[in-house]
Amino acid sequence: MNSCNTQHTKLSPLSLALLGSVCGGLALSLTACGGGGSSSPTASANTNTVSGVVLDGPIQGATVCLDLNANLQCDSDEPASTPTDAQGNYAITGITDEQRNAGKEWIAVVPTGATDGGTPFTQPFVLRAPGSKPSVISPITHMVQVAMDQGAISQDAAQTAVAAQLGVSESSLYVNYSAGTPSTENAILAAHAPGVVGMLQGASQPTINLNPGQPQPGYSVRRFAYTDANNYFIRVYYPGTANGRSVNYDVRSGLSNGNALTQASLYGTTRYLTETGWVSLDGTTARPTSPGNPSTSQSAGATYIDMKQVTSLNGKTVAEAVSLANDTTLNNAQTLPGVPSGLSGVLPAGATAVTVQSRSLIEPVAYNPNDGSLATGYANPALTTLDAVVAAFPAVQTPNGGGDTLSMGTRQSTYTCPQGQSSCVIAQQRLRAMLDTGNVARWVLCDLNWPANTNAGNCQIIGSGSYARSIGADGQTPVLTFSGLPAQADSRGWVRVFVETEGQVWFGYQNKLTTTVTTRLNDVAFAPIATQLGVIVPGSTN
Repeated sequence: MNSCNTQHTKLSPLSLALLGSVCGGLALSLTACGGGGSSSPTASANTNTVSGVVLDGPIQGATVCLDLNANLQCDSDEPASTPTDAQGNYAITGITDEQRNAGKEWIAVVPTGATDGGTPFTQPFVLRAPGSKPSVISPITHMVQVAMDQGAISQDAAQTAVAAQLGVSESSLYVNYSAGTPSTENAILAAHAPGVVGMLQGASQPTINLNPGQPQPGYSVRRFAYTDANNYFIRVYYPGTANGRSVNYDVRSGLSNGNALTQASLYGTTRYLTETGWVSLDGTTARPTSPGNPSTSQSAGATYIDMKQVTSLNGKTVAEAVSLANDTTLNNAQTLPGVPSGLSGVLPAGATAVTVQSRSLIEPVAYNPNDGSLATGYANPALTTLDAVVAAFPAVQTPNGGGDTLSMGTRQSTYTCPQGQSSCVIAQQRLRAMLDTGNVARWVLCDLNWPANTNAGNCQIIGSGSYARSIGADGQTPVLTFSGLPAQADSRGWVRVFVETEGQVWFGYQNKLTTTVTTRLNDVAFAPIATQLGVIVPGSTN
């Protein structure tokens, strides 16, 4: 006998319970087992409520719908939400199982006047998300859909490509990065979102590197400074792969009076604190990045948010390529300074220039051993721990700017020696600190003569901030940092830190977050320039 036969026999409550469990659960009616009258609902008639959030930051005023006809519009016959609230929340009711299982994507139509944190958008745009992921619709989920448009064979492959390009885990692609627990991944996603929205408002789309484990051909010139064939510096990026991501290897070479530049001249001697410890730059330094747009790149503990614009140079003259690379309206860190503009020739197909806007998101703690340690700088062998440093510089009422205050660096200023003088003494100022109780830092400003670098006195207490002892990115290096710095420190591109490592406390620093723009020529565009100038491009060391 079929236990799901719905004959009209009166059953006891116990029998009904047993029968319901055989048919798949007490929530199912008897007719759902396969028999019964014509009034029983079908599976496709079951309705659902779907809810989630729309992000750049939270977007208010967007309409979300299931785009059944794939026209990137919310049509009247498609299940749609009312406009999202101030937190970006939406809800759609009445979606049938058939609609949910149709494999269609979710879209958020953002009109002119919709807001992000109260700021209105001046151009409309549409965000997309996979049909199986309605809880967050964001510029990041939009990139997953774009990857499938551009040829990803599956949603899984699209997610892998986008995650590699952005330098995050696949699971993070569908999180509310604006409201989640603060993390590096959430910060990366939040930093990329406005750039993607800007693309969409400008009627362009991200480009996804669908083969992140496959190196790109050729090199690109990051910087080339030229005086003559015996005096130049060249820095190129050679592509490769590491840990499933596209990377660039930073390779440098050059000559000074015909002699090869030393490793220290090419890469410097600074050491950078990373999650795996202290590192220095050399030709094996991998910079994870992607030819896709946007992308995240990393180098020696730093993280950058990159936006790119590719310009074809096919048919352009070599001189035009040099001019483009040195165009300061695009490039505030000139790529080819000193290169003469009168070079000849026309560039072939495949020659390109890539203008890269890089915004630093994370800058590492760093120190240069050549800057010295506190033990040597103050001629005090006891200053080898941060505890000793804090104890050695207590607050006093009348600081003299010498051994009783802690050097925080020279205040930046511009100066011009009088005409006819190659050396002159220019009055500058040095910021110093005293470390008071309660983690209070007292700021002291002293006069300083340059280039003798001697304290001229006139030290004045100009305010206060705070100091803190913490552990660096490697989980073990003690670091002393400062906050609430006075306005006199604003013009510097870095902030002072002190690091305790290798049995010493070193004068360290941490660069401020900045945005740079560079225009990089690829190998096809740069080869004729190198040939005409007699320059040898360094080979890859990997």
